[in-house]
Amino acid sequence: MLEWEANERHLINAPADADLTITELIDRFWRHAQTYYRHPDGSNTGELTALTYSLRALRYLHGATLAKEFGPSALKGVRELFVTGYEHPKYGPQKPLCRNQVNARTKRIRRVFRWAVENELVPPSTLHGLQAVAPLKRGRTTAKESAPVKPVARGGS
Repeated sequence: MLEWEANERHLINAPADADLTITELIDRFWRHAQTYYRHPDGSNTGELTALTYSLRALRYLHGATLAKEFGPSALKGVRELFVTGYEHPKYGPQKPLCRNQVNARTKRIRRVFRWAVENELVPPSTLHGLQAVAPLKRGRTTAKESAPVKPVARGGS
């Protein structure tokens, strides 16, 4: 009974060696995210929208891939979609992103796999491999840089 409560009243998850695809993993994570990423008043946080865009590319490129087989090269492939942009069959053109956004979206994908390990949906070695993918560094990537943040003008009184 405690496992039922701890699992947000869902059926106990399949063992880590199950043939769970990326699409199925995203669907399970999304059920969790819809309850977790909420403000105290019950409204959605902006994180759900950010996750949508991060997971869209993951599903597009690797939806049929077994989650336990998703490794560093696959993550780098998704990251490259963020850098170059791509044509999504349902949502149309997805613009190239700046380096900071690429790193943030890549981090969100790793967060999904961290959740999957925590819930015994994928083996810990899967997450360990993904953690080896370093963020893009300034000046060492073709990803554009975001516009510099300018100081706020001092108000006169």
